[in-house]
Amino acid sequence: LSANPITERTSSISHSHPLAKKNLTMTKTFTALLLVAFAMVASVSSFTPSAAFSPRSSSTAMSMSEDSKKSATTNELVIDENFENVELERLLGKRRLKKKMRRYKTQLNEKIRNGDVVQDDNGDWVPKEG
Repeated sequence: LSANPITERTSSISHSHPLAKKNLTMTKTFTALLLVAFAMVASVSSFTPSAAFSPRSSSTAMSMSEDSKKSATTNELVIDENFENVELERLLGKRRLKKKMRRYKTQLNEKIRNGDVVQDDNGDWVPKEG
């Protein structure tokens, strides 16, 4: 008699059923393929920009005035001159705006040092007259 009855039963089952090993390997293969497919989808989706999945019409519609929206439907060239309520930070980006502000301040400070601009009554810097 065998010392371990569980081992004896499992070994007799695998020998008695020739498809038992085949089903086990097919299950392992199927599981491995599912894991590989999931890993590929996860890695690809992590590199796609989030803007690729957002609708373009909402961002365009937010930055256009009502008159421009109406004339844009007629397929003609539209130049929108209404810049009220435009979110510059969202459209241009925070870094770009900071860079533009630094450049503007640098140019203004240089003009102040050269005496090209003076402060008016409101505290704004205006070009020097004369």
